Amino acid sequence: MKKIWLILFSLIILSSCERQSISEVSKELRIITVGSKATEIIYELGLGESIVARDYHSLYPSSVSKLPELGFAHSINLESFITHKPTHLVIWDEIGTYKKLIEKSAHAGISVLELSPNPGVVELRQSIQDAGKLFSREEQASALLQKVTEDLKRVSDYIDAKKLDGKGLFIFAKGMGTMLAAGQKTDADEFMGLVGLETAINGFNDYKAINAEIVIEANPKYLLMVHVGLESIGGINQLKNIPGLSKTTAFKENNIITMDKVCMEFGPRIGQFALEFAKKLHGDIPALQKEN
Repeated sequence: MKKIWLILFSLIILSSCERQSISEVSKELRIITVGSKATEIIYELGLGESIVARDYHSLYPSSVSKLPELGFAHSINLESFITHKPTHLVIWDEIGTYKKLIEKSAHAGISVLELSPNPGVVELRQSIQDAGKLFSREEQASALLQKVTEDLKRVSDYIDAKKLDGKGLFIFAKGMGTMLAAGQKTDADEFMGLVGLETAINGFNDYKAINAEIVIEANPKYLLMVHVGLESIGGINQLKNIPGLSKTTAFKENNIITMDKVCMEFGPRIGQFALEFAKKLHGDIPALQKEN
């Protein structure tokens, strides 16, 4: 009996030491996250308390609002960055804006984890695995990957049940003066694939300035925009001023769906965003209505 108690006591001590070790490691970490995807992944891995600063675009979860904000890409400088004494920089650099910050951070001895800038579920999974491995949070990463898989399965099941299909046109807008249509191999193209749509415009990758001919030939069943893009042109009733759009099925049938930009950043909540969007397509969630 005495031997059994000694064994149990030893196991309790070892367990306590292990918990203390993990806690001490977390306290030693001082992470700066740049990019909403990076911030969300680190939080989901249980390392929210180790984040000491974040960029302007990181707004979720709501608790990040209490953290020091580094500002926009062009305004972040290494001097202010260093004052937070980071041990790690986890960054999602979508379009190569932070190249100098990454280089200077590495030169200063800060461990840098660059998440894949490309949109897509495969890239999201890799980013979660990479972060889990770097911070010895493989178990949490595995749980997060499982959650992402389950969320996406719900989307797939919904699309199959509702038989959703059709072509969608995503327009990126910054006022009437800047109108770009999403082609293939873009974030919009990847997102539309998740919700059962096909990109209406083929023949080019990336984004391209639109004109009436492109829009009319594409004749999308659905028009997709982000909220801020629609607001930049004056709201839904200004869509008729986009060249060629009033002649499309999307406009005539009022199939106009908006979303937050974060939906196409392929972060951990991608399945939730995709399901909500699919429900808007089917009408289970009301979409926007323009005035006649």
